Amino acid sequence: EKPELSDTLPISLKTIEDNAFKDSKIKSITIVSQMDKIGKYAFANTPNFLDFTLAVGASVDNMDDYAFSCTQIHSITINGTINRLGNYAIEKTANINDFTVSDTGSISTIGDHAFYNSSIHYIVLKGSVTNIGSYAFASCGNILQVEVSSNTNYTLGEYAFNCAQIHNVYLSEGLTAIEKGTFEKCGNLEKVQLPQCIASVPHSSVPPGFSGYIFLQPDELSHLG
Repeated sequence: EKPELSDTLPISLKTIEDNAFKDSKIKSITIVSQMDKIGKYAFANTPNFLDFTLAVGASVDNMDDYAFSCTQIHSITINGTINRLGNYAIEKTANINDFTVSDTGSISTIGDHAFYNSSIHYIVLKGSVTNIGSYAFASCGNILQVEVSSNTNYTLGEYAFNCAQIHNVYLSEGLTAIEKGTFEKCGNLEKVQLPQCIASVPHSSVPPGFSGYIFLQPDELSHLG
């Protein structure tokens, strides 16, 4: 039987299968174990789902595609470690406010379209971020701020913020390049903080007329385009 209220899942649990909590009345989930996988659509279409927490010391190797698709979740807090957040994993989540990786947490890979068309407001990514996929935050109508603080080199995919209503973006050292269309059609963009290692920014990556970049060392930026 699918749980109807809140649940801390057993420490022995290694896998949540595809569709495991789909259409259930679950309100919150806390994971405390080292898990191999959370399956596709595992929490999809859960109308009462408010929060998901990965506890300190817990881990998920693969949080698969569409895992939280179309849920009513409000917040996701990562105090442990996620290796991969799948494609479309948090798409179309109408009530989500924040996705936070805490100081004790880490996330390595953000899949393509991971937050696509969600109502996310704030995203904080920390730890060993290595890749943020194409269109990862595209069409997010309520997004205000994204902060990436990685302790390793990482890539940001094409059109990552395409058509998002993002205001502020903070990208740490380790970012290897700004790809085409990164901030395309971001009409509310005010400030982007880039690391000193970025030598140029393609014209195709920013909205027309935008001049709000703040660099860690502005004299190291050679040109725009």
